[in-house]
Amino acid sequence: MKNIKSFAILTITVILFAACISEFKATLPSSESNILVVSGDIIENTQVDFTLSKTFDLDSPVPPASSYDITATVTLVGSDGSKSAPAKSMGKGVYRMNIGTLSDNVEYCLSIEYEGNIYTSTMSKPITTPEIEGMSFSQPEENGNIGIRVSTAQTASATVQYFIWTYQEDWEFPAKNYTRLYYNKDKKAPDTLSVADKYYCWQSNSVNKLLVASTDNMASNKLTNKQILDYPSDDDRFISLYCITLTQKAVSKSAYQYYLSKKTENEDMGGIFTPQPTELGGNITCSTNSARKAIGFVSVLKNVVTKRFFIDRKDISRTATSCDVYLTPDQVAEAAAAKEITVDEYIINQELEPIGDWAWEKDTRDETDNVVIDLSGYASIICTDCVKAGGSKSKPSWWPNDKE
Repeated sequence: MKNIKSFAILTITVILFAACISEFKATLPSSESNILVVSGDIIENTQVDFTLSKTFDLDSPVPPASSYDITATVTLVGSDGSKSAPAKSMGKGVYRMNIGTLSDNVEYCLSIEYEGNIYTSTMSKPITTPEIEGMSFSQPEENGNIGIRVSTAQTASATVQYFIWTYQEDWEFPAKNYTRLYYNKDKKAPDTLSVADKYYCWQSNSVNKLLVASTDNMASNKLTNKQILDYPSDDDRFISLYCITLTQKAVSKSAYQYYLSKKTENEDMGGIFTPQPTELGGNITCSTNSARKAIGFVSVLKNVVTKRFFIDRKDISRTATSCDVYLTPDQVAEAAAAKEITVDEYIINQELEPIGDWAWEKDTRDETDNVVIDLSGYASIICTDCVKAGGSKSKPSWWPNDKE
């Protein structure tokens, strides 16, 4: 497609694999509108969501609803003449298909009937993904960066292997300051708290970088300790317990080149929000009208492989993190007096929470139990409440410990 000076810059949202979202921009002639964007892969014996959308103008601050207003018929077609039942529309451009067994000797493609035209992906035989042989991390220097690595299993074939990974990250983190107290606004005083209410939280991240690699020029047709991610050790991911769930797909060379190109544009040429010239790529063409363009790459896969890997705080070195705001009770009283307000008003205005502990103490006079509060100071609420610090109390069901 030839460059034209009067380009209109269009923003395109592409859901790469249903688990990983990445955005890129394509520079298109102003005459090109309603470009079909397709995401999803054909995977044997799975329920797959294919997402269809249209390009939208850069002036839109968010993707307009119309960009996902897609009415289409989506089917799986085989070179043996087979054709699946149409995928079920789930709304917002999502079409769900139950894919059965794929024959190793048959080529398959995705067929999309949309606005009177038929779009198809390139016919391909299913590719088998080897196992993830292992995952590990490296930290060459004390308190230095942490690299996450993957090794793939050896395959019988001598053909170069091309890999694409998506990943989900989950991590457990405590509040920076441990306390069993909270400030009771009704009592205008510190009160007792169950530490489980605020201390341990979890965070998740599923919007990630695109990860690609190949075994080209490798001594053996496998990857060994290939570093795929790199983080500073003081990242909040590593405060307590971190988990990465890695999904591995072996793809064709053309799919690898397509996603490598998108990765270069998105990450190496100014970021995903930087407009840049791009030739439309992928393996989807319009068989009924060659002038109609489409964006996306649909691979045909025999399987995908998933593996979880944990990094425990005790297995790495990192600098300790602490709360930036910490005041003794006397300092709080002095600060309140300087502002000519009550201690209660100062604590509430500054969003402080008490640091300390409490215990039951028996009164020997009448044998009753009384609560004794041991207050050491005050800190910002984001340092004592992990939810306020951005965490969630929704622990993953598969998390390996019983913290709450």
